[in-house]
Amino acid sequence: DNTMSNPFQDLIVDHRNDEKSIRELYQHHRTTRNGKQEEIFLKHGPIIDDTLKLRIETGNDDCDPRHSLTIWARPSPEVKDLIQEIQRQIQTVEPNLWMMPQDCLHMTLMEVAHSKPDEEIKALIPTIKPNISGIINPPHIAFLDTPFLSFDQNALALSFLPKLTTSSDPFTVLHLRSHIWDTIGAEISSRYVLPSAHITIARFIEPLQGPNG
Repeated sequence: DNTMSNPFQDLIVDHRNDEKSIRELYQHHRTTRNGKQEEIFLKHGPIIDDTLKLRIETGNDDCDPRHSLTIWARPSPEVKDLIQEIQRQIQTVEPNLWMMPQDCLHMTLMEVAHSKPDEEIKALIPTIKPNISGIINPPHIAFLDTPFLSFDQNALALSFLPKLTTSSDPFTVLHLRSHIWDTIGAEISSRYVLPSAHITIARFIEPLQGPNG
């Protein structure tokens, strides 16, 4: 079982279980981060993902020995269409970007384990498998809105905010992550717990061709 304190529940408590306050938390994170990342990006440029580039060039996924176990949410057809149009427009400006294929688009809800050998990841499956139904059938649906293009040195992403509702018992994406944490039944070794709901749409695998490339 997961013996750590639930960091998502801690955030909910810190924000008084108030969805407006939680939404402001997500908004502050993405705008502040974008501002900081812009300064870093303009000074140092992108970080080329050599592992992804090698996988694309060789068609061999085994060239990356790191394995992860994550819980994903898939975007709706409408969000996928929006991302496709954004990718199309970006590629007219910067053709060297690698665009995330439509069937790979996802939002990470929980990173259970990362950068582990294959056998360690497979060993987690029997523990989590009995809890899958509870994970994919949360008590409520968490809605998102307000897409916004975010970036850092590694990637471009479309980020979202928890949608405001009229419910006296809110269930935001933060509540969903808290639910998954409590339900999964395994030790979670996530690298970060950020108030972010994003879908990666592009990565850097070549030097940029643009005026600052």
